[in-house]
Amino acid sequence: MMGNVLSLLYMGVFLAAGAGLARRLVPHSDVQERVVLASAFATALLAALEARAYYDANSQKIQATRAWTVRELERLGFTVIPSQANFVLAGHSRVDGGTIYQELKRRGILVRHFTAARIANFNRITIGSQDQMELLVRTLGELV
Repeated sequence: MMGNVLSLLYMGVFLAAGAGLARRLVPHSDVQERVVLASAFATALLAALEARAYYDANSQKIQATRAWTVRELERLGFTVIPSQANFVLAGHSRVDGGTIYQELKRRGILVRHFTAARIANFNRITIGSQDQMELLVRTLGELV
């Protein structure tokens, strides 16, 4: 019951916000167009709120996979820049970043390499699924 009341309250707030947004986005539109836009905006915001459990669980999964990946990269001798994002920057003292990038690319694993002097030895590694990160770590183990 309380969830329904909150949903209705949020919907009212989002409708008001959507109406304001619709006025700014399409100032010469008629009332019916604004109502449609406000309703779509409110529905999207409410759906995002209701999907919070999904996003929280996904965020937790990414954080756990990132922590595992960092531990494994460090075990292989990589320097990993601390990150709270969905990626890490990692470099190795024995194999330069460009070589690691090229070898991973040749094997079908994509990371991002930068050529700026300060970070040329590092690659940006996006955190994927646990299986993807295990493949990355195995492959890096063969390279270093």
